[in-house]
Amino acid sequence: MAEKVEVTIVGGKISVDQPTLDLRGKGPNVQIHWKIITPRWEFTANGIEIPTNTGQFDQPERQGQNFKWKDKNNDGRTYKYTINVFDGTTGLTEDPFIVNA
Repeated sequence: MAEKVEVTIVGGKISVDQPTLDLRGKGPNVQIHWKIITPRWEFTANGIEIPTNTGQFDQPERQGQNFKWKDKNNDGRTYKYTINVFDGTTGLTEDPFIVNA
């Protein structure tokens, strides 16, 4: 199963269409795919950081305006994560959440 999160940058702020990504009921091994919609912005090398990851998330992959993580989605925890983007000169961050089943 795959979950998609759209990321936009407007007025110097990051916005996501799912500020809390709720994966309850989505089953195990969910592929989370973030996509930047705003032109000229890309994910940094560490585009999606999950600081409290204890092995629940693996296989990160960055490709410009796309970033993916595989989530085992089986521990019932809520994770705060960080989105890191840049446009060649300016960097921005935002801290939404993932809720696991």
